[in-house]
This record gives sequence, structure tokens and C-alpha cells, in this order.
Amino acid sequence: MQIVTYKTRTFFPSDGVVLEKSQKAYPGVKISDTYHMKHNNHMQVRNSSETEQCLRRLYDGGWYDGFFKLK
Repeated sequence: MQIVTYKTRTFFPSDGVVLEKSQKAYPGVKISDTYHMKHNNHMQVRNSSETEQCLRRLYDGGWYDGFFKLK
């Protein structure tokens, strides 16, 4: 008897902070309010300049009604 193993790699879109599917699952979030970085997946965000732009927007108060805004 021969055992065959398959591996599947799945990439999920992310906004640089959380996965897009996690955004949609959060209570009260409208689908239109979700965002994902089009040129990255959750495995690439660490080395992406797009991640920096997204985090700056988040911490400057540009997303989520300023909830994450830092002074």
C-alpha cells in the first residue's frame, strides 16, 4: 500500500493588518468597508512598501473612523 500526500498552498488577500476574510467576519463591518492590498498576499506583506502605506493610513486615522489613530 502506497500513501500519497498532497499539499495545497492558499493565499488570502490582506489589508496589511488583518486578512480580508477576518475584516468581513468582524461584527458591524460592511463589505464595502473592507480593503485588501492588490499586489500582496498575507505571506508578502512584511517586505512590501504597500504595507507601509496601509499602516500609515491606518495610524493616521484614515480608516475605521480614526479608531486606530496615533497622536
